[in-house]
Amino acid sequence: MMKHQGGFTIAELIIVVVIAAILAAVAVPNLSQFVKDNARSARLNTMVTALNYARNQAVTRNARVSLCKSANVTTTAPTCDAVPGSGNFEGGWIVVTDHVPAYLGGAVGTFDEPDDPRCNDSNGDGFPDDLGCVPNEEVLRRFNPDMGNSTLIATNINGAFRGITFDATGLGSDMALACGTLVCAQTEFKYCDDRDEGRTIEISPTGFASVAGPATVCP
Repeated sequence: MMKHQGGFTIAELIIVVVIAAILAAVAVPNLSQFVKDNARSARLNTMVTALNYARNQAVTRNARVSLCKSANVTTTAPTCDAVPGSGNFEGGWIVVTDHVPAYLGGAVGTFDEPDDPRCNDSNGDGFPDDLGCVPNEEVLRRFNPDMGNSTLIATNINGAFRGITFDATGLGSDMALACGTLVCAQTEFKYCDDRDEGRTIEISPTGFASVAGPATVCP
């Protein structure tokens, strides 16, 4: 007596392959969107964490602390970029204590005037008026996330900026002092990837950072 051997017909296999192809066509785009959404959230949260960390450090230390973009963030002694450029933060950023005196050239830039009058060089001899001056900045944290093909650009009503400084009260201002002691209107970090819709990080006049709605325009 012959045993019956089960199996699939060609038609059945074709149907299975077609169904699998349809499911893959639906799943792959959704997975791609999921990955990009997660990457966007991680990158935005990294910047929000950095901004709020800088603010908290300023209040805790009772001193000025800055977050600035840095072209050499991975080096032993990273520094703030001297000029805003495009306001592009993809290369990384650092959080630093901000008290380099003018007699040393103010390493953080034009915003970096001496907080301590002892650091003034009133006679122009290249040395501070008081040896009690402590001119060295300290890099508190560095951030160098994988930004992929995305952009993270800092802008306000005056254009691009290179960083934000928080004073001991937690209030923030841009590094050019373009808007006095508070952050400028419409100060934000705009994140965009290869999709049409981006996201923004807004800085309130009191210095708090948070993720807001979609960016209206992406480059």
